[in-house]
Amino acid sequence: LLIKVAEQSIKESENAKNPFASKNVSTVENVVFEFNFSGKENVIVHHKFQGNSVFPGAGYIAMAIQAGKQALGIEVFPMVKNVKLLRSLTLVGSPFCLRVFIKELDGIVSFSISDSLDEKIVYCKGKLLKSNVTKTQISKNEVSFDLSLNSKEVYQSFFDNGMQYGSSFQLIEQLSGTKLE
Repeated sequence: LLIKVAEQSIKESENAKNPFASKNVSTVENVVFEFNFSGKENVIVHHKFQGNSVFPGAGYIAMAIQAGKQALGIEVFPMVKNVKLLRSLTLVGSPFCLRVFIKELDGIVSFSISDSLDEKIVYCKGKLLKSNVTKTQISKNEVSFDLSLNSKEVYQSFFDNGMQYGSSFQLIEQLSGTKLE
């Protein structure tokens, strides 16, 4: 699966305030990164399912990557694997906090994302691996695909399935893949 994103949109988002800024709130027992949101960020307001604002799955992955880079002490993007979105987080526009818990067991680094200090409710979990891959290397990979959708087709398909993406989310120019993906 290859997603081509509009270059202008990338530049605009890089210049915008990062909604995924974190604070290291680790203790002796836990490695934890806290992400505070006002509830009014475009990335949240423009992501709707059946009319309700829902925290985006890509947001969980962005948080895991940022926390992973800090926890693993690396500059390159960690690989995110075995991601499980366990429950949705419906939002009402008020401030909220999510925490990324990083744990290492037998050489495997895992993450979980919760809104509580005790991880009673987990929204997303997965694994992190150190990687030597950079943004440039990812964009230079050339692959052949037998299926391709333009931007209008992608977002119409999402809309037809109850997902409403506002302008700040409509970054996909082209979505390509094989018939099996």
